[in-house]
Amino acid sequence: MQCVVTNLKIVAPSQFTNWDYNSMVNFNGELFGAGAAGLYEICTGDADGSTAIDGSMTIATVDLGEMYKRIRYVYFGLQGTGNLRLTVTTDLTTVREYTIPLDGTGQQRVRVKLDRNVKGRYWVFKVANTQGCDFSLDEVQLHHF
Repeated sequence: MQCVVTNLKIVAPSQFTNWDYNSMVNFNGELFGAGAAGLYEICTGDADGSTAIDGSMTIATVDLGEMYKRIRYVYFGLQGTGNLRLTVTTDLTTVREYTIPLDGTGQQRVRVKLDRNVKGRYWVFKVANTQGCDFSLDEVQLHHF
């Protein structure tokens, strides 16, 4: 199942997948999902039973114009409890994965150097957690030439 929720204060959508519910509600500051099997309190822990919770966010496709570009560095403003994985896809064909190394748990600015052989017009960036770590992404900057 898939459920899409929009935070109306900041117009930010979130997508929940592989959950056994078809609707959500925020009641007294707690988030609940409802489905055929009943009512679930969600987003209350670091794991689903004993399984780490996978989380990711995909940044909207970036169009760099008619001429192919190479992005050399991606800078992130973020915080997290473990290393993250960056997946870069260009023109729907070239895929590369990189580690976003975090040093500590506070707010950080991290630079990831990309492979210089990757080029394209359309770029997609996906940031995912590893081993269920928490993360919050505040800023993304692309440096290309």
